[in-house]
Amino acid sequence: MKKIWTVGILLFAFTCAHAQVTQTDSLRLLPQQFELLPLRYNWLEGTNAAGMQRDSLYALGKTQLSFASEKGDLRRIQQPESRDQFRFQSERYQPLGKSVFYGSFSYTQRWDNEVHFSDVLDPYRGTPYLLADSVGGDWKLQLYALKLKAAAPKLWNDRLVFGIGANLEVSTGARQNDPRPLNTANKLSILPAVTLALNDHSTFGLNGYYGRYQEDISLEIRNTSVNHFLYKLLGLGQYELPGIFSVGSSRNYGGNTYGADLQYEWRMNGWSWLSTAGFRSLREAVSDGNSVPRKAGTWEQKDYHAQTMLGREGEAFFQKLRLQLERLEDTGIEFHEFYNTGTQMWQTILEAPFYTAETTSATLNYTILRKEGNDSYKWSAQGELKYISVDQRYSVPRSSQRVTQLHAAIKGGRNWMMSHGRSLQLNLKLNYEMALDQALSYVPITGDRTLIAREVLLPDYDYGAADRIGGSCDLQYNFCIPSVPRTSFYAKAVAQVLGNLSSAARYPSARGNRTMFNLSLGAYY
Repeated sequence: MKKIWTVGILLFAFTCAHAQVTQTDSLRLLPQQFELLPLRYNWLEGTNAAGMQRDSLYALGKTQLSFASEKGDLRRIQQPESRDQFRFQSERYQPLGKSVFYGSFSYTQRWDNEVHFSDVLDPYRGTPYLLADSVGGDWKLQLYALKLKAAAPKLWNDRLVFGIGANLEVSTGARQNDPRPLNTANKLSILPAVTLALNDHSTFGLNGYYGRYQEDISLEIRNTSVNHFLYKLLGLGQYELPGIFSVGSSRNYGGNTYGADLQYEWRMNGWSWLSTAGFRSLREAVSDGNSVPRKAGTWEQKDYHAQTMLGREGEAFFQKLRLQLERLEDTGIEFHEFYNTGTQMWQTILEAPFYTAETTSATLNYTILRKEGNDSYKWSAQGELKYISVDQRYSVPRSSQRVTQLHAAIKGGRNWMMSHGRSLQLNLKLNYEMALDQALSYVPITGDRTLIAREVLLPDYDYGAADRIGGSCDLQYNFCIPSVPRTSFYAKAVAQVLGNLSSAARYPSARGNRTMFNLSLGAYY
């Protein structure tokens, strides 16, 4: 953890040291400059770090400290009943010589209250092999995230650029009541990249992807006179025969991901079009115990994704249309084993895929801004439609679940420019989630093994099959301090609410709503 903090502090010091470097004609920094970067420059949102050389980026950074709180009955069953968090984040784009760099660091201190049927850090990341105990309680988590991108100087008559990206996430979580789970997770990804410009209008890009995920869980018992139940989930409400333990337990998740993305960009006369297609292949093994590990399952995932973005920047308006497509194919491979007393090892007698899942999603987003000068805007409007379908199956006994949803959202924003570098930004958003289709067929492995279906599967199914409506409002005030040149400070408040429109016979507490409040203080420089 100290190494992560050291890197983050060095990154923050580096950005502050260059805060006075300016490559624009303006004497004051406008906060909207930072917001417009990913909309104006398509490559910044993608996975190809070399693409940063395709645009004339200037030194620009942002740092903020925020507090957020959310609570309410409307939630998925393995999510906390309430959550509070403090977060520090700093990021910056920095040209240095003929190279371009981007870096960000964040630290989050989070308190998740009343978490049930989950002893993993993220029960909804896709793996069917979850771990849960019979108690539940409050969690305290620390989350670190470091992201770096670098684009080397242009080569071969300014046509060829090499780059690299790296992401590191370190998470720790603990609960202070028996069986006292303690979790540590590390997620690392490395993305080597290259772009080749055919001419002033057309550019091809390619980046590789390697990812590594490691999560270690230990459960410690302080009061050894009390027995606890440990549930090892297999997917779609199925789980192994619950084990009784009073001395502790452990589990390990470890896997690698390989993949690549191919990009093509065309731009001319204010138009820009960037399309990306990519693939990821994940294989993650799960094991129980340390001295004599037992295979608990293997999760495999195929990820096919594509995205196209079309932007148009004119004298008065900026417009952007984005389409994202993704298909995930998950497979859960089970190991049926017995303990060989002769070899003192676990021996596999059956290895076969029992769980499969297919997730298909499509998102269409349109944004338009009324420009006010070159680095700000007067108003903005945005509309979004998202289709998502999840189909899960378990082979023996044969069970299935299908949930299809449509999400729609509209958002409007207004920006009022004032004197002395001050401005006020207001954004309002309304979203609606509608269930299009749903079906559930569940058969337990044995007639008495239905606890996880009652407590997790059925409530989650009711949540996914419900219609919901929500809204948000955020207000940001930007101001300058004369003694701090080329720096704009801000204070921001965000309020969100989500309400259920459907009855939920198997999850009655989810008929309410969920609210979130966020307060941030920060600076652009």
